[in-house]
Amino acid sequence: MTMQMMALSKDDPNYIGHIPCPQCGSKDNNYRWADGHEFCFGRCGYYKSVPLTKEEICVLLEQKEFHEFKASTGNSFPTLPEIPEDAYASILEPGLTWIKKYGIYNEEIREHDILWSQSQEQLIFPIYNDNYYTIAWQARNFRPNSKKYLTYGKMDEILHILGLTKHSNPDIILVEDLISAIKVSRYYRCLPLFGSACSKDKLSRIRRYTDHVRFWLDSDKLGSSIKMAKVAAQLGMKTSIIHTQKDPKETSPQDILQLGQA
Repeated sequence: MTMQMMALSKDDPNYIGHIPCPQCGSKDNNYRWADGHEFCFGRCGYYKSVPLTKEEICVLLEQKEFHEFKASTGNSFPTLPEIPEDAYASILEPGLTWIKKYGIYNEEIREHDILWSQSQEQLIFPIYNDNYYTIAWQARNFRPNSKKYLTYGKMDEILHILGLTKHSNPDIILVEDLISAIKVSRYYRCLPLFGSACSKDKLSRIRRYTDHVRFWLDSDKLGSSIKMAKVAAQLGMKTSIIHTQKDPKETSPQDILQLGQA
């Protein structure tokens, strides 16, 4: 291994995290080190050398951005599997047909940075913190006999609230998946659980934003909705359940609007 590649090792203690690649646009493959170097481990091979003084390196290691990132991920860098390096914003079949059958707009695909990996045959749903570091991601598989969803990251510690500042209604509607959340967030604040469970601790953190929560899980998860609503009520939150024969992502925009007002 060359001296240059040793300096670019992801295991280097001076590695401080991911930043977007200015050359290929990757959100996960461009790594940054405390001395200012950047290197994209994706296909483009972007490399940036910015020699800094010892004092400047110390400042970089102590900067507010670095500490905010550590605080937002449990005081340590998350050990996430890498998003596939061929994950791009150009969604191919069968992912495109699947996402379009739920009425998701192209601008919503771009806004939420939904990606497609042809090598893995996956739709990728990344979650970023305020500094645009990837803190979790979920994949929807399309290969036969594969697990439908793969989820990476501490989802129970993440509040990925859509439409938080867009809507004045105090309710936050909890749904299972991001596609459902995107549709509901057109009209109401919405939180995808990336599953069908929400801990008491997570409900307590949601209460920082509102004490009005509504649970709208998929049609076969009524029991889970009832259990979570009881826990939320014990915390002093005002709760209700939306139960429909269709899953939220399958519900028409008109019905979503009406159900949210009920």
